[in-house]
Amino acid sequence: MQNLSQKYSNYLEGIPNRNEFLENIFIKEEESNFVNLYSQLYHNLEANKESIKKKINNPSTKIILQSSQELLEKLNSFLVNIQKKIDGYNEKIKNKKEIKENLKNEFWQIMRWQYDDDITGYEKYKNKQESEIKKVETDISNLQQKIKEQDKIILENQAKTINIENTIISINQSLKDLGLVGFTIEKYEEKFYRIVRNEDKNPNFKSLSEGEKMIISFLYFLELCKGKESETEEDKKKAIVIDDPISSLSHNHIFNVAQLIKQIFFGNNNEFEQIFILTHNLYFFNELKDNEILNDYQAYWQILKDFNNKEIYSAIIPNTMRNILEHFFTFIGKDYKNELNKSNNIKDKAFLRYIDRESHSDSENLSDMKDIDVKNFAECFKQIFTDFRYEEHYNLMMK
Repeated sequence: MQNLSQKYSNYLEGIPNRNEFLENIFIKEEESNFVNLYSQLYHNLEANKESIKKKINNPSTKIILQSSQELLEKLNSFLVNIQKKIDGYNEKIKNKKEIKENLKNEFWQIMRWQYDDDITGYEKYKNKQESEIKKVETDISNLQQKIKEQDKIILENQAKTINIENTIISINQSLKDLGLVGFTIEKYEEKFYRIVRNEDKNPNFKSLSEGEKMIISFLYFLELCKGKESETEEDKKKAIVIDDPISSLSHNHIFNVAQLIKQIFFGNNNEFEQIFILTHNLYFFNELKDNEILNDYQAYWQILKDFNNKEIYSAIIPNTMRNILEHFFTFIGKDYKNELNKSNNIKDKAFLRYIDRESHSDSENLSDMKDIDVKNFAECFKQIFTDFRYEEHYNLMMK
């Protein structure tokens, strides 16, 4: 009995503490089941140990030991299942990449199942759109091919219609209109011109005067603006720049050149996007302008009105005022400067100094003191017309 009691004591001491078991996360997940099995076995062994102890102390006492076999098998079975879970988990860790891929596939299978109708609808819509896109791309490709074919036809026909005969006729007619009858141009080889002076069939371009060279060059330029340089050139808007076309010409040609420019460029022809004409000749400028273009005097007044509307900077106002006063008082034969110099009003002398100095650039004007109140000088400017009894003219021009 003493040996049996010792065996029970050793066995109970060899059983790990319950809390040690619960440190395992898998056992912890089933804590209540484990605690029940563990407690039943432990209490069974404790009870048998106490019974044996009583027998030892009182040998005549009859005892019955409770079997622990079934309780031990249940606990062992529970622990075997826990070990399987641990082994399964370790296997997953060992094959983590494969497991993750399987989880990923399972996830998307579930998602596909949940959203199958939406995905199927989207795929149908996508296939339909792709089909329509391919159809449009095919149509575009066919149209591009047709465009290429039409471009080829246009170039072929354009090569047939573009010739220099009409240009020769136009230039020669313009030469007659300008009164230049000493020479003409004629076709030379396939696409060139040459000058014909009376009966001389081999004239030298250098034999022309500067004025004649200018006229020929200008007339050719006008034809080039109207037409194309080659049969392959595409139609496009043109920006035209004409720089002083009456340079080296006699005044007899100014009117005709101006009329040619107005006829070709200022009509209803929308072929030209922009036209710039540069000239130093005021007479030529006046021939070009129509009634909508202001003369110099009106333009100066317009600058003052634009300044009042804050559309331009004040830097040009002194020169503008000086030009207006000189134009107007020279025309009426009065000396406004002399009258202002006689005045004892300091504002009059300051005004004269303002329009004189600020109208001319010099090193003394290149300073940072440019913040001048133009309003005060504008009042002086108006007062001059009032003092000379031409206020009505001032009001008319500033209207």
